[in-house]
Amino acid sequence: MNPAPRLLPQHRLARLQVWILTALIWLGGVLFAGKQPTSRHTRKREYLLEFCAHFVGNLIVIRGAELSGQMRRSAPPTARFGVDLSRSGRRRAAIGSRLRRALYHPHIARRLANLATAVRDLDLWSARFARRLRAGLTRRRPIHVAREHVFEPCALGAAACAAPADTS
Repeated sequence: MNPAPRLLPQHRLARLQVWILTALIWLGGVLFAGKQPTSRHTRKREYLLEFCAHFVGNLIVIRGAELSGQMRRSAPPTARFGVDLSRSGRRRAAIGSRLRRALYHPHIARRLANLATAVRDLDLWSARFARRLRAGLTRRRPIHVAREHVFEPCALGAAACAAPADTS
């Protein structure tokens, strides 16, 4: 049986990782260089930071799909009341709250550090995503039905076997 083809060859993945790390280092240098940035500069740089976070999230999703073996090129087309459900919240739900909190941290310096760590440990984050993907993109644990307990009142003693008293 042939393994599933990779979406990103190893060499391309390594190039993308180096590119995004370089962009994050440059962005950190621009944001935290000698002088205090103005609010206009911060807004412009936050846009680039959002792009980097989205890019790293996509890398984790693609690598996680490769690791899990459940690769689909496109989502099935679904619509309800004229709204495309495959685009509205699927990516947000797929990456999960833990990864979203790490990639979209409110503090800019912490977000840069989290993004750099996620790029360096891409296989770790991708393995976590692959585990979620195999479990059906849920963080809940599977429900296991316990063996049915048979209650035998006579086994507890004579007090348990006694007929209930009439309280009327």
